[in-house]
Amino acid sequence: MWARLLKKSFRLQNFLTSFFEIFSLNQCLQCQKESVPLVCGKCLSRIERVQNSATGPFSYGRYEGVLKNLIHLFKYENKFALASPLAKLLLEVAPQNGDVIIPVPLHLKKLRERKYNQSVLLGQELSKVMPLPVYGNVLKKTMPTTSQTELSQLGRQKNVLNTFSVAHADRIQGKHVLLLDDVYTTGATGAECEKILLQAGAQKVSIVTLARS
Repeated sequence: MWARLLKKSFRLQNFLTSFFEIFSLNQCLQCQKESVPLVCGKCLSRIERVQNSATGPFSYGRYEGVLKNLIHLFKYENKFALASPLAKLLLEVAPQNGDVIIPVPLHLKKLRERKYNQSVLLGQELSKVMPLPVYGNVLKKTMPTTSQTELSQLGRQKNVLNTFSVAHADRIQGKHVLLLDDVYTTGATGAECEKILLQAGAQKVSIVTLARS
């Protein structure tokens, strides 16, 4: 019941936000100058790209400057419309031989606080342009964790250990999973999710993020 109410609340919030953005002045969310795209080409060109290895993780740019600010607007300030332009950035780096998109989940407690999972929104937009199915209910976070921000790499690994599980494992059997998140830091969360997905039958997991710190 709570999940249905949460979904309805989010849809209303998303609609109202999009309605406001459509009828507001066209301007870049980064520099506030007149622009038809939500993020102008000049601002996008200021994002520092990163080099990706053949095995990943696959990230678009450094977690700083323009990209960091856009992720913050999208993640914490309800700028849902950024999902589309940010997903187009992901399209440039995501492996083209994936089978399914799996967003990194939030624990229900965190989801109730934030009202939405930014990785799910990114996945939904990315699935439109790749196109691949996105499953937001396959990978689940079963235990709440403390913030990873102030933890060491070892502390981050311990913090997320055994906190994820897989439901509907048939959807990933023998599949190449694109594991989607916004920021790659030490890789602790991605590594734990990858382990669980492989144990559940995925053939391969590629971690795809907007930014790398």
